[in-house]
Amino acid sequence: MRRTGLPPAHAAVFELKVGEVSAVISDNGGHYVYKVVSKEVLPLDQVKDEIHNKLKGERLKTMMDNYTNSHEAVTNDAYFGPAAPAGPAPRMRPRPPTPQFQPQGAAQPVAPPAANAPAQPAAQPPPPSKPN
Repeated sequence: MRRTGLPPAHAAVFELKVGEVSAVISDNGGHYVYKVVSKEVLPLDQVKDEIHNKLKGERLKTMMDNYTNSHEAVTNDAYFGPAAPAGPAPRMRPRPPTPQFQPQGAAQPVAPPAANAPAQPAAQPPPPSKPN
């Protein structure tokens, strides 16, 4: 087990000597008792990538913190004008509805025929032309 494999509340386990048993550690996940069976120090070549990634992440976090805290927003009251007077807000008139966009070739809505309008006669085809 490595330090990164345990929650921070359980880190006291790494202070125990080989053969010692920890006190009961209680948290939301339950109750835990640890016994140290052995301890060993890993060689640098086995943990080199892990150290590199941890330092890289810490540097990135530091850079992002510096970036996000490097500026401050200041409002320009002259740009926004004086504060609005207290009281009821002016009422706005509603906008008339705007026509909806219909793509070319889409079916157009059919208007119902007027109730009192006379019916339109059907268009007559032109008479056949005479041969020369």
